[in-house]
Amino acid sequence: MVLAHQWIPQNAVRHRPLLELFDDFKKESDVPNFVWIEPSYMPSAANDYHPPHNVFRGENLVADVYNALRANEELWNSSLFVILFDEHGGFYDHVIPPRAIPPDDNRKEWTFNQLGIRVPAILVSPWVGNGVVSDTFDHTSLLKYLTDKWGLGPLGTRTANAKSFTDAISSTCRTDTPKQLPIPSIDETQTIPEELTEHEKAMVSLSQVLESKAGEDATVIAQRSIQVLKGPSEQIKVSLSRVQGFLRSQASKI
Repeated sequence: MVLAHQWIPQNAVRHRPLLELFDDFKKESDVPNFVWIEPSYMPSAANDYHPPHNVFRGENLVADVYNALRANEELWNSSLFVILFDEHGGFYDHVIPPRAIPPDDNRKEWTFNQLGIRVPAILVSPWVGNGVVSDTFDHTSLLKYLTDKWGLGPLGTRTANAKSFTDAISSTCRTDTPKQLPIPSIDETQTIPEELTEHEKAMVSLSQVLESKAGEDATVIAQRSIQVLKGPSEQIKVSLSRVQGFLRSQASKI
């Protein structure tokens, strides 16, 4: 299994709470071949590592997933847990980003011919050695690995030419991996701020786009439009409601 709160099995589009996913982890045959775990972006339970959120919540998420996997020896020995970061967080990098192959021919506004600042990618598995892989990868390296693994065919030009991390996976199963990761202590006194950050506002806007594609009842949409005017706390609730509505609409099409 290649490893996400929201996860996509092979035969369905579903939204599942993380604890339900961990219940499935107790039986290896109940877990699909691919799972995508999406963190929470909204206070007060945000665990996405974005400032000004508490980074220990992100560490907690990673530890929870690892411990749930590691508790089932059969599942652990057949899994690859991939932890990816989408941004560099504003930190300086002395390495100039290299050139990149554009993903397609649509370059009217952006050429997409250069990579960005380096970000971490962590491979967690008993089949991966303890060390650093020094090579040029990008975010499509994960897609490259998956398309090669399951013979899916290329997903755009960049993916087809991306460097896969297949060589980092060995034929020897390690026996020295920790049985459990410590759960960091978290300050539970966080409250909903008086105003959302720019990133959180963008997530609210994105949820509105998803709502427009869900085909929901006009009365429900109107009620949400009124609810968002009541402040950050209600905006967060509306965003979650919109996303859940969109996921339900997609599941009904299968």
